[in-house]
Amino acid sequence: MTSAAAVFGLLQGIIRKYAENYRDLESEVEFHDSLGRSAADKIKNYYVWASFAEKALNKIGHNHVKTIRGSIETQNFFRFDNQDRNKLRNFFGTQDNFIIGFVFRNQLRKSVPNLLDGFKIFTQNNPDAKAKLLLHTHWSEGWDILKLLKEKNIERTDILTTYFCSSCNRYDIKPFEGQKIKCKFCNQNNSSETTNVKNGVDERQLNEIYNLMDVYCHPFTSGGQELPIQEAKLTELVTLVTNYSCGEDCCTDESGGLPLDWTEYREPGTQFIKATTSPISISSQIEKVYKMPEEEKRSKEKKSRQFVLENYSIEKIGKQFEDLIDSFSDVEFDYKKEQEIRNIHFEPDNSLPDKEWVESLYENILGHYSNYHLAHPYIGKVKDRANDIFISPYKLFSDTKWLFRANRSSFLETKSRKE
Repeated sequence: MTSAAAVFGLLQGIIRKYAENYRDLESEVEFHDSLGRSAADKIKNYYVWASFAEKALNKIGHNHVKTIRGSIETQNFFRFDNQDRNKLRNFFGTQDNFIIGFVFRNQLRKSVPNLLDGFKIFTQNNPDAKAKLLLHTHWSEGWDILKLLKEKNIERTDILTTYFCSSCNRYDIKPFEGQKIKCKFCNQNNSSETTNVKNGVDERQLNEIYNLMDVYCHPFTSGGQELPIQEAKLTELVTLVTNYSCGEDCCTDESGGLPLDWTEYREPGTQFIKATTSPISISSQIEKVYKMPEEEKRSKEKKSRQFVLENYSIEKIGKQFEDLIDSFSDVEFDYKKEQEIRNIHFEPDNSLPDKEWVESLYENILGHYSNYHLAHPYIGKVKDRANDIFISPYKLFSDTKWLFRANRSSFLETKSRKE
């Protein structure tokens, strides 16, 4: 069992790498429609993150495909007792408000315009709620939220956001006031901006932010898991989630969620099915939670946390992997394999056509050539990216050679952006 646990640790790293590199592939269906279907026949133990993907593959005959969800650390997120919740809300001046929260990277696949429309309908129908929409995100990427507020005639003071100070590492919750502003805690000029991937809250602080909310709302076009949904559930919030893609798992009654209706649209170019979430459904489900009797609401909130503990915790997911690994028969492996010699100084001929250019990497860096499905239109991006970012072909090749097997350009582009 010890060896299985060790392998599980390695698998978790692989899973995180998988998630990181697939974050631009916005739907499980997109992945499985291409690489997934061709691989499913050849993989005995094939696992996906969402039942949505499992059902899609089962439907086309791959009945051995099963769901194992991405694991989450459950100790970091929990509900405060009422006294601490009230103290926190008093500190940020939200004690009299009904807070709808959304934690997200400001990407276009997060349905911010739809949420704003739904929020506006709810506030018009329920003025006594004194509702505030808390957008925990960065305001200088993705959607131009300020412009959307003006366009939709929504008061800026009704939309809260998270400011984080890079000097004292404290956060503040307030309406948007611009970027690089003075921190009210340490008085450092130009140190506070909306939370982002470079400067943002830690898990302890994020848990506090979830505890400021009365309900969590997550409208999106599609996704692989959407981690903030599970974090919100761990803090015992009713979660409103678009009933599409991975959202299907987290909007059921047993999950402590409520479904948001959506309409299909097609992504230009790829033709992938996407969801545009109904603002009317958003408003209706927010109102349902707002008017829900306290006993019913607390029952649903407790379901939210229990659902994550049973379906996403490291203990549950780890046990599934341990049982799987322990079920494998013993094999003999030669650990004395000699290290292959690499020509790290090879400079490719950039005048070569795309396919030949990549083949030359194999021949001159590895010393041999294998057929890794290189005849693909995206290979041109491989060569262009290597030239554009001025990294050595060996560095590019050694870090990403497995990507050619997968035949997906977005992997390489993701990796290249990090260099």
